[in-house]
Amino acid sequence: MAAACDPGCALCTRCVALPAIFDLPILQWPSTLRTGSGQWLAEGVATERALLVILRAPAGRAAVMLAAYVGAAYWFTASASFANPAAAFGRMFSDSLAGIVPHSIAGFVPAQFAGVLAGLAIHHALGRVPAGPPNAVESPGDETPE
Repeated sequence: MAAACDPGCALCTRCVALPAIFDLPILQWPSTLRTGSGQWLAEGVATERALLVILRAPAGRAAVMLAAYVGAAYWFTASASFANPAAAFGRMFSDSLAGIVPHSIAGFVPAQFAGVLAGLAIHHALGRVPAGPPNAVESPGDETPE
């Protein structure tokens, strides 16, 4: 149930809370056009690398490493590293530096899907990651008693 609520909460935060925090209009229409093969290639690479960070991170470090990667990738990719359809959709409601006009998303989602496929292929080609607890949902105190 919590997983079903997460996209809605993220969208609400992105579309309502963040503009209000910065005294910006709640409803914004973006003006940043992001289209073309260079943008789509950059988005595919950004998505592939984000997935590799998650899948290959040392146990317990995926969240921090992904946050660092996304923060850096915003600056070194031509696409501003949306790296997932939910982020692209949320940025569609922002006229900020990271905004995207709605019709530009049509090229981003297929590029992200291609990035996922490439990331999975590379992950499997590189072989197994040393065993440890999963990186999905971790927190101190989640250890199982022996």
